[in-house]
Amino acid sequence: MGEKKPNAWGLYDMHGNVSEWCQDWKDEHYYAYSPNTDPQGPLQGYFRMFRGGSWNVDAASCGSANRLGNTPGTRGSYLGLRVVVGAPQPAPAVVAAYAKAHGLEPTMSLDLGAGVKMEMVLVPAGEFMMGSANDPDAEPPEKPAHKVKISQPFYIGKYDVTVAQFKAFAEAMKFQTEAEKRNSGWKMFGGNQWGEVAGLNWYNPSFKQEDDHPVVFMTWDDTHEFCKWATKLAGRTVRLPTEAEWEYAARGPKSLKYPWGDKWEGIIANVADASLRRAGINQGGINEDDGYPYTSPGGTYKNASWCGAFDMAGNVYQFCQDYFNEKYYGESPALDPQGPAKGVNRVLRGGCWNCGPGSCRSARRMASEPGACFPERGFRVVVAAPTGAAKPETANLKPETPAAGR
Repeated sequence: MGEKKPNAWGLYDMHGNVSEWCQDWKDEHYYAYSPNTDPQGPLQGYFRMFRGGSWNVDAASCGSANRLGNTPGTRGSYLGLRVVVGAPQPAPAVVAAYAKAHGLEPTMSLDLGAGVKMEMVLVPAGEFMMGSANDPDAEPPEKPAHKVKISQPFYIGKYDVTVAQFKAFAEAMKFQTEAEKRNSGWKMFGGNQWGEVAGLNWYNPSFKQEDDHPVVFMTWDDTHEFCKWATKLAGRTVRLPTEAEWEYAARGPKSLKYPWGDKWEGIIANVADASLRRAGINQGGINEDDGYPYTSPGGTYKNASWCGAFDMAGNVYQFCQDYFNEKYYGESPALDPQGPAKGVNRVLRGGCWNCGPGSCRSARRMASEPGACFPERGFRVVVAAPTGAAKPETANLKPETPAAGR
């Protein structure tokens, strides 16, 4: 092993010796619809891929582009594997500089027990223009645009709360969500048609999910109970972001239209596109193909906002702490707005897998009944940055090396 000349990247035995299993399912037509950015392979299949050829095949079968596959349980003296690990990525420069100047860590990890952690990124204090002014896609609740100051730094979830993270809570507390109690949830059919279906909930959403997908079928009360539990673990308040905190984390001091910039790039967000139409739901006119009809693993796409938070546009809607009031911006304070004192509906932000570009704008506000059970509603959480100390105050909130998007 390694006795022959390596390839241009310094890797040995990429051709011959043993065929190497890949993560992907096999679909001979996959290249016709594969996304251009970080393709993850087909969502399902019968065979798994292996590459590189082996000691018992000819030169053609060892070609770099040659694709072979077999059932996942296949065993043979010609089959092996190699593994990959995401390369650590530095925090965004503006976050790293702020963290250093204020004695803070640019990333944190909230330990949820049983080997489950929640990565969080620092959002520096600062100002931005909240809402929309000259955007032709703006809706009345986004106006007037107004300057808002976030006076204290905070940490926000690098990803939406995942299935694994919510499962840790549900099992520890023997918690039942609203959808479980009602034994029903809403499902999308055909075109833009919705219907209530028995038995749907966060662990049975009617589509395939893995542990690293965002949890869905969340109500505002469900998210609030999760936060109460996480607060006890952390020894400090874990909560939903305010609407102002969420929008600031999404668009930053430059008040970008989308987390990545002012131009729509559908290929780096999980939205209503060709993959959803292939699943039989004729929703959205987006021609790109993000590879996932429903939810996708957190960090699948290179869509991090200025502070390093992924999927602030698309994938799942995210609940905020605030009550929804479409006229609130006319009276909102300029310093750390907390939202209306009372109301009925709660705020959702960020768009989701069945949305188009307009719903994924960082300024877009959506109202939701607190108890509505839908398969595109999730959440992420925030924790206040420690004050008066260079390091976190509890053992459960630990600094960690920044990781690449999954």
